[in-house]
Amino acid sequence: LRIRLARLAYYSEWPVFWKVLEDFLRWSCEKWKQDANSLSGQALDAILINAVIPENTDEASFALFDLEWSLATPMRKHWFVFRNIYALFRDAKFFAPDCGSANFAAMYERLCQVVGVAPVLDESLKLEAQFQVLATGQGEALTYITNLKGEMLNNFGQTFPRIPAHEAFDRDRFYQNLTDLALTKQHAQNLEQHNGDLRTALTQSQTHS
Repeated sequence: LRIRLARLAYYSEWPVFWKVLEDFLRWSCEKWKQDANSLSGQALDAILINAVIPENTDEASFALFDLEWSLATPMRKHWFVFRNIYALFRDAKFFAPDCGSANFAAMYERLCQVVGVAPVLDESLKLEAQFQVLATGQGEALTYITNLKGEMLNNFGQTFPRIPAHEAFDRDRFYQNLTDLALTKQHAQNLEQHNGDLRTALTQSQTHS
């Protein structure tokens, strides 16, 4: 899911970007709901870097994988929102001033509103910093808080030239690649089915011979 969001950001497809991200957060908060402000502790690692959109579905549903970390106690919903934004930090260069939020902090406030929870950025930063120290065994929480807050408040800017003609070509090629990939997968499935039928026929032939 993160890769898809990064591509949407790169091509400035902001309406689709926001819909996919907001759909994921709503779906997650419903799936892991404990109460109005908390989620199951299992939601800790169930963020967008560990999620995919299943093929052949038009619904806002997602599949999760590689859920290594969880909490023994409920997770604050505002921290879950933060963790998903944190997963986008490495793609900050793709976010332009016209994306709909000035920076990740504004995005955090917007998404907290989407899932119906009050944004508490300082507490989210503190919880994430404590988790990073625990997970990595390195650094100090205060250093993490300072660095994370700097990333959150850094305004988005045009960090690389965007050439519309080149982007249109790349976008068309990207979607063509998706089509080709889908056709390849279907062809592979057909071959597997055909091979399975041949194996069954061969087995039956050997049985009757």
